[in-house]
Amino acid sequence: MIEKDVWENCYERKWKHLIVNEAFCHPAKFSYNLIDRIYSHAMEKGWIKKGDTVLDPFGGVALGALGAISNGINWIGVELEKKFVRLGEENIAKWITEVKRDLGIAKIIQGDSRKLKFHLAKFIGTPDMVISSPPYADSLSGSDKPQDHKRHQELATKAGHGRIGRGQLVYQNAYGRTLGNLSNMKDDGFWNASQEIVQQCYDLIKPGGIAIWNVKDYLKNKEVFPFSDKWVEMNESVGFKVVCWHQATLLKVGQDLILGSKNADTFKDGDEVVQDITDRKGFFRRIQERKGFPKIDWENVICMVK
Repeated sequence: MIEKDVWENCYERKWKHLIVNEAFCHPAKFSYNLIDRIYSHAMEKGWIKKGDTVLDPFGGVALGALGAISNGINWIGVELEKKFVRLGEENIAKWITEVKRDLGIAKIIQGDSRKLKFHLAKFIGTPDMVISSPPYADSLSGSDKPQDHKRHQELATKAGHGRIGRGQLVYQNAYGRTLGNLSNMKDDGFWNASQEIVQQCYDLIKPGGIAIWNVKDYLKNKEVFPFSDKWVEMNESVGFKVVCWHQATLLKVGQDLILGSKNADTFKDGDEVVQDITDRKGFFRRIQERKGFPKIDWENVICMVK
């Protein structure tokens, strides 16, 4: 039977002061608290332990490395874009300098993850586990129209999410334009390339090894595209099986509030009791919901066994 539950408060702590400033240009940053929760879960289950090695085929700016090395676990990431590799190296160097305790070893490699076996043969033996979050361009805006991308970039810059000068995030090119970048592929091209990468992850990890994927549904043509289900289906096609499925809620539920009264002592008939809910969704997702598009209230953390 597949274990299913809801994870709360996975989006509280921000990356401010924890990563180099330019690394904020990456369009899909792993949540700090979510990474911590994933590693705690994996260690509690006995899937990973100090001294083991985690593989991240979508390395980004190496944010996934912090949860690993903080627990004495080694991390190796593969990232296609040279800019993100450089920023990942700077983040790793920052953590090694500032964290005053024994850490695991982290390494980010520039390369195409469709050639994972080639890249990893030069650095490590058999990885014990995979923890990663795949990229996908459509999730950034829910639209393929250039004018929509331009407008969203303007809104992001106005809200402080864009950048001016060095490190400027050009919205539709946010993931980069290096040949082979999955985020720039469409439909069959994306899924074929993803399957190549996942197949190599399956082949590389030890028997009984676990892959944990942080995946998100998104809006496409004003409807929810079930990316998570499709990602699981593709993983199952290469041999993985789902062990547990966690929904990391993007809504933080706090204490009850009483509308019409400042506190419970002044509650009177006719007052409405509601819950204090803080929205942890991304900037563009909130814009879409204000326009009446369907709501997506969680991300998925899916654990799969070889």
